[in-house]
Amino acid sequence: MGADLSRAHPADIDVLRAAFDSGRAIARGEVWERYRITDRAFRRCVQVLRLSGYPVISTSEEGSEYRRARNAAELDDFLERELISRARDIEEQIRALREAAPAHFGQAEQLAIAI
Repeated sequence: MGADLSRAHPADIDVLRAAFDSGRAIARGEVWERYRITDRAFRRCVQVLRLSGYPVISTSEEGSEYRRARNAAELDDFLERELISRARDIEEQIRALREAAPAHFGQAEQLAIAI
């Protein structure tokens, strides 16, 4: 189940899209000061923008910034470095937990979730 995207305020999304369109990078630490958007709401807005196909990229490093990708190569690098690697890590965790479940809960217990 994904994030509750209905809680991303359309006005916040518009403000952020305009900032990104202007070439501005937004640091997570400045989101509240500059835009009066909470960190959680900001992350939801970024997710909504990405799900609509808007190329917001970021880094997971300390003091990360979010901005619009300048070109397809930069977007591709972000996808591989951040999203695809994270998805692979999550898949490994799911696989390990499924394999270990019978040892913890017995052979008759089946995990209901499927991907």
